[in-house]
Amino acid sequence: MVKYGGTPCFEARFTAFKPEVESNGSWYTVDLELTFEPGTRLPGDLRDPSARVICAGDGTVIEYVVLEEGCDSEYQFTESEKAQISGYIRKLFAE
Repeated sequence: MVKYGGTPCFEARFTAFKPEVESNGSWYTVDLELTFEPGTRLPGDLRDPSARVICAGDGTVIEYVVLEEGCDSEYQFTESEKAQISGYIRKLFAE
């Protein structure tokens, strides 16, 4: 994850996602509880990070948001983290 305006803090590997999907007309909001690879050390100001993903009706990701305790945070996902999340979202929408 990267702090806005900064350099990458760490590269997270996710082992599981727990989704909560809400439909907003032609858009979907997918809130994901994230499970991190064992041994992942989060920065001190991230205690309970999760993700909010905004998707089109076909599951195409429009936006990724890092949440901290359910609220917007100062962090954003790296390209590798986005790839992990988008892969999961594709599988979720294919079901």
